[in-house]
Amino acid sequence: MRIKNYFTIILLLCFFLQAKATGLSGDIISFNGDSWVFMAKPINMDSTLYKRLMDFIPDNHCVSTGNWEGYTAFWEIQNDYLCLQRIEVCVYDETSRKDSTLIYHAEALQAPFLPYYYENGSVEARWLNGEFRAGKGDLVRYVHSGFDRNMETECVLRIKNGKVINTTTYHNYKKPGLKIIDVQDEIIRKFPWNRFPKYKSQRITFVIRNFQLTNDGHFKDCDIRFILLRPIRETIEDGNHPLAIAFKETLKSIYPWEVLFINGKYTIEYTDFTMPIWRKYLTAHTTEPYLEVGVPVCYLNERGDTIVPYGKYRYCQTDTIKELGFVYENKPKDARIICINNAGKELFYVFKYDNGPDYIQEGLFRIMNEDGLVGFADSLGNVVIKPQFKFANPFENGKAKVTFSGENKEVPDSKGEKHYWDSSNWYYINKNDKIINK
Repeated sequence: MRIKNYFTIILLLCFFLQAKATGLSGDIISFNGDSWVFMAKPINMDSTLYKRLMDFIPDNHCVSTGNWEGYTAFWEIQNDYLCLQRIEVCVYDETSRKDSTLIYHAEALQAPFLPYYYENGSVEARWLNGEFRAGKGDLVRYVHSGFDRNMETECVLRIKNGKVINTTTYHNYKKPGLKIIDVQDEIIRKFPWNRFPKYKSQRITFVIRNFQLTNDGHFKDCDIRFILLRPIRETIEDGNHPLAIAFKETLKSIYPWEVLFINGKYTIEYTDFTMPIWRKYLTAHTTEPYLEVGVPVCYLNERGDTIVPYGKYRYCQTDTIKELGFVYENKPKDARIICINNAGKELFYVFKYDNGPDYIQEGLFRIMNEDGLVGFADSLGNVVIKPQFKFANPFENGKAKVTFSGENKEVPDSKGEKHYWDSSNWYYINKNDKIINK
């Protein structure tokens, strides 16, 4: 009995601390002719009832991480009241080493539920108040914590003193898109660090809840509860701080998000989450006497970890990669220029101009694909116009001269040092890749 008392105390502590380290199995509720998963344990919400029930059921009841109490209660809505029908308890017999299930119908539960037990043999949950969810169908959303999950069909029950005041039924669903746990690098890359030189060496952690989306996957808003800055150990409790505003602007630039329609709201998988970001950069290193064009290099991050291994590329004028960097292929001749980001990821080939990577003009520079066709990217590495042109000039006054066909010809008497593009079909395009003039 002493063991059972200690066990009960531990469970009570878990109850009062609302421990939710794992996904929990709910009770079962029946109404409108269907059985639903009741994503709650109503008995646990009255500590006196809970202790009485733990004293009532056998000592050898089974316990699991999904069902710490070892019981499942079955409920029905009768005359608008939530009524307990029975309790099923899994027990383990050490002699036979087998599990079995004990069933206690309402009439057998008079002792533990005496204040709520009626002469007709019913137990009404008159201690219960609040909003509760019941669900059925497949899981739409699951977080490995308590009852933090949602099912295809959910009914929200509003209960006062055990009486069901009203219900609302929702049909939940999920649309594919970007998950918050997969876009940290993109957030870091797109965050406007130049506006916050004060925080350039800080790890900025946003603590977020109530992530709101539109039905087509655009970010709408969220609540930023506070912002943690490390290592200066500063906490900002202002949801309208410039850092918070910049973070939301960055989220708006990312599309499309995975959309979960959950009980009338468009949101994401997590109700509460933190997002740490920090200014990532890579620096070039070589074993050669000087860091100059053509020598083999490696790139290390701000912590000194090797991100790009030595000798994979050759140096091409970029000693520090804050957003984008340029490197040469490691080959003896005809080496192409490759654009990599501050995580060391290859993005695309870069058009050569003036013995180096193309210059940025009007926010865009020329890129190339494996076949040598030309397109345009922006300073963040986003492909704005996919490679498709045989030749393309830089943008000037909002337009660029391009062609889909032609030849690269040598300028007479230049001894092979100068060339020009010859084509009979030149066009002008705008930054939306629309032909505006021939």
